[in-house]
Amino acid sequence: MAAMIARTFKILNRKEVEGIEINYHDKGKISDWALESVKALYNEEIMIGYDGYFKPLDDITRAQGIVILRQFMDM
Repeated sequence: MAAMIARTFKILNRKEVEGIEINYHDKGKISDWALESVKALYNEEIMIGYDGYFKPLDDITRAQGIVILRQFMDM
């Protein structure tokens, strides 16, 4: 989900993510191919995580997906 939203976000806004640090306790579990997307969404506070965790291996619920899309649309 992060990669799909961030790709769209990058096309629309051309944001750079170099130098952005993410502070998730489980950031080592985020796949290399998705890391740039996660950083972009973290920086824009679209996906902020859960009590310091990103939970990249968990499934996303419909409710979480709607919240993320809504936050993205409100930018």
